[in-house]
Amino acid sequence: VSGFRLFNYITFRGAFAAILAFLIATVVGPGIVASLRERRVQGFTKTGDDRVDAERARKGAVPTMGGVILLIGVALSGFLFARLDNPYTWIALLSFLAFGALGAADDWRKLSDPHSTGMPERQKLAGQLAIAFVTITALYVLGNADDHQPWLRGPLLKASPYAGWTPRHEVSESDTWASLAATYLGDAARGTELARHNGQVARDGHPYPPIPGREIRLPKPWPDPQDRHRADLQIPFFKGFCLDLGLLFIPLGMLVIVGASNAVNLTDGLDGLAIGITATVALAFAVIAYVVGRVDFSQALHLFYVPEAGELAVIAAALAGGSLGFLWFNCHPAEVFMGD
Repeated sequence: VSGFRLFNYITFRGAFAAILAFLIATVVGPGIVASLRERRVQGFTKTGDDRVDAERARKGAVPTMGGVILLIGVALSGFLFARLDNPYTWIALLSFLAFGALGAADDWRKLSDPHSTGMPERQKLAGQLAIAFVTITALYVLGNADDHQPWLRGPLLKASPYAGWTPRHEVSESDTWASLAATYLGDAARGTELARHNGQVARDGHPYPPIPGREIRLPKPWPDPQDRHRADLQIPFFKGFCLDLGLLFIPLGMLVIVGASNAVNLTDGLDGLAIGITATVALAFAVIAYVVGRVDFSQALHLFYVPEAGELAVIAAALAGGSLGFLWFNCHPAEVFMGD
């Protein structure tokens, strides 16, 4: 539809998702903060460090459970601006809301019973593990279905698609992109892809003829466009190989998700600390998701190409914007804390 083509661009939708999440948080925030203060929803999880716990005890009168502000802003922005025909959008948003609901249930116990310290630790950990298991298993199943990979497979070392480069090839008079692709890639149909990699494609998508005497770059090994590396682990400083995690992807993913959830929970309780870190991390992941969601950027930076990641950049941008909106009420002196 003419006039709405900007919505095809992830950067545009990400920016507006961040702006909308910020505005929603600042609009609904005052009412939620007032309601929490009236109901005296207070309390923190013990960290085990006496000095930190003593510092947070000084904030005992400040209401908690303010994370509801963040949930509303990010969820609405995510559902409005991310593509809903992308299953990864649903997995990210629903897992986000599920963890929020679990934390809200924990905080609600403190609200309904002034003598309660919230949900028992084992019960809450079981809930976190269950949500993480469903989330990471859905990612694993979806990735294997798209990549036609077997379900039951163990870890496997394999060559990285960005291991290095062959010596540059000097173009001769008889060379064409199709002949070069047939020689070096084993597929003449990938000539345009080779031309694009060397910056020799016009705006209309047609490649310029290779220039005799000019050197072109030939990656070794060339990445297979169908190899998405959804369960592969890149090891820093070792570009020659990567690790296909196989089923190990599930427990490792659960460890990361549950660990991150509890890390934020333990950080909460000091003015602007948890939400400041959340905003910083969300912004970093928005950039990472955008980069690995583009085949040209991911190849240039030797990162695995994940085509669906672009939509997750929109959600991460919404989280960054919503975090700044929540920071409006959480900066010093804090009016509310995030809560569980």
